[in-house]
Amino acid sequence: MLTQVKNVRFWMQAKLGQRGAEMVEYAIVLACIAAVGLAFYSTSTNGEGSSTLSGVLSSLWSKISSTASSI
Repeated sequence: MLTQVKNVRFWMQAKLGQRGAEMVEYAIVLACIAAVGLAFYSTSTNGEGSSTLSGVLSSLWSKISSTASSI
């Protein structure tokens, strides 16, 4: 899997240049941070689960693992 990630990175660098590839990587990191923040906000307002970051991450992991096991 790490080889595939490196291949995608090299392809982005070839297609977009070094600066463009860095900007795409930053955008992916920001999207991940936004997803965790959104999950934190949604669990803290509806009263389900814990409103701590560890509660949010465990809730996300359980949803991911249940979805992966059903596939």
